[in-house]
Amino acid sequence: MRSFETRGPVYPEDNYIVARTDELTDFIGRLEKGRYVVLFAPRQTGKTTFFHRALEALPHDNARIILGMLADYETPSLNSRRNSKV
Repeated sequence: MRSFETRGPVYPEDNYIVARTDELTDFIGRLEKGRYVVLFAPRQTGKTTFFHRALEALPHDNARIILGMLADYETPSLNSRRNSKV
């Protein structure tokens, strides 16, 4: 029985997913044209799953892909900057 996953990897055979076929086609088209692509979205919205699906769909011959993930990035608050300049 499939379920909604709220943490960790999502597998179509076990979990409900949104296919995002239009977004995936657009993403791959941009990569094939040599474009720089950034995927920015809130936590738990399927970014990693999207990247995995894109990697599966891309041709593997001479492909150069750099996948960088920014995890737990925190912007210092203005108050902490003001207090540190005392």
